[in-house]
Amino acid sequence: MTTDRWWVSAKCRGIDTDLFDTDKIDEESASIVIGTYCGNCPVRELCLEDAARIESKMPLNERGSRLYYIRGGKTPDERLTMLRRNLWSS
Repeated sequence: MTTDRWWVSAKCRGIDTDLFDTDKIDEESASIVIGTYCGNCPVRELCLEDAARIESKMPLNERGSRLYYIRGGKTPDERLTMLRRNLWSS
């Protein structure tokens, strides 16, 4: 599998994106979604890397307000923490 089309193998492919929208679901639902779809997804790491690639290039003042959706098994708050701790390189 090439990494430029990783999403075709995603376990969540074809699932309503509202299910992953953390503005529309509560923390408990997010945990269920992560466990159901992300937990054993074959492209989880590539999904998280894609989120990192996009989100690490955002201006610092936009990161807190513009991260959304569960990506790579992480919520926006978890990814924001990763970005702030500089765990992702730009």
